[in-house]
Amino acid sequence: MRQLKWTTEKPAEPGLYWFRFYPDHEPAMVHVFVRAGINGRELWLRHALPLIAESPVSDYDGQWAGPLEPPE
Repeated sequence: MRQLKWTTEKPAEPGLYWFRFYPDHEPAMVHVFVRAGINGRELWLRHALPLIAESPVSDYDGQWAGPLEPPE
């Protein structure tokens, strides 16, 4: 299993990720998925921060870790 590291690079592929706004904030797991947008393919995320919502990944500046690999 690979060790995850925090980065400010936004996800480039769908999957499950950890996200936090700042290093001292509690991380949350988010689901990144593909949605067709005005400019073509866009990555969006589904989260529960604090309510379940969907937003473009481009709206989120912070730290990311992932994508998470499913267990064997």
